[in-house]
Amino acid sequence: MLTAEQQDTLLAILRADDGKKFASRGTKKVELTLMDEAGRGFEAAFEDFAQMMLRKGVPSLCNDVCALLKMPDTSAAGRFILCTTTHDFSACPRAHYCLELVKSYVASLEKTGKFPEGSDLEPPTVLLWASYLLCHLLEKFGRHTEALVAIEACIEHTPTALDMYLKKAKLLRKLGDVKNAAHILDRCRAMDLQDRYLNNKATKYLLKADQMAEAMDRVAMFLKFDGDAQIMISELQVNWYELEAAESYVRLCKIPLALKKLDSVRQHFCNYDEDHFDFHSFCLSRKSTVRAYLQS
Repeated sequence: MLTAEQQDTLLAILRADDGKKFASRGTKKVELTLMDEAGRGFEAAFEDFAQMMLRKGVPSLCNDVCALLKMPDTSAAGRFILCTTTHDFSACPRAHYCLELVKSYVASLEKTGKFPEGSDLEPPTVLLWASYLLCHLLEKFGRHTEALVAIEACIEHTPTALDMYLKKAKLLRKLGDVKNAAHILDRCRAMDLQDRYLNNKATKYLLKADQMAEAMDRVAMFLKFDGDAQIMISELQVNWYELEAAESYVRLCKIPLALKKLDSVRQHFCNYDEDHFDFHSFCLSRKSTVRAYLQS
């Protein structure tokens, strides 16, 4: 752990030449991590960083913000731990500061098209990503209904932004509306039929909504198999699909079918073990790879 003197030295290096040499996203995150709430100008530096990232349209900005939110470790004096739970975020003053700051950004951008105390008009996408960040922070605080309102504003602003539909589906699932979440995600999938991730995500949500036939239709789109898709899924060892299908069968009170899916997953792992043993004998038969194999 760096001492206060070492932190000050590193901050001075990062701020050299007005930050021209160290203006990347990574170095800005390091600079913010070194700052504490009092005495080092964290608020001003954070505002500059957040506005820069919102102008660039970084979807993962919430992860960067959450990496700065820490709580004192009750098990060790002088140490801090990252906020992970809803209770942590609610009890963290810096988390409340970030939430209120982003709220002020959204309100100002909606009203004037500028950041608070800003002089230049911002591109329309800045409002989109500011609302998206607000949605994430509200979700971290456990305020899912308010987060849903924020993501609805994002979809209304840019109906073709796929990230917004993914977030809306996740919020609906957390609120218990699994069927609508599956419908939203399937709608998102239909907007980009070549995206395998969206297809798998929609399939998973359809399984959570117990819509087995629709889920099979979606996953079969990328199987490239003319026969029974169930057979191909088993041969490809698609564990996530079979586990989700088993849980769905349990909810539908179709226990024999659920057991069949679970047994298929068990057999996959038995095959993994057999393949490992075959690999052992293969490595032992090739003396040149034994040392590298044992060290791996």
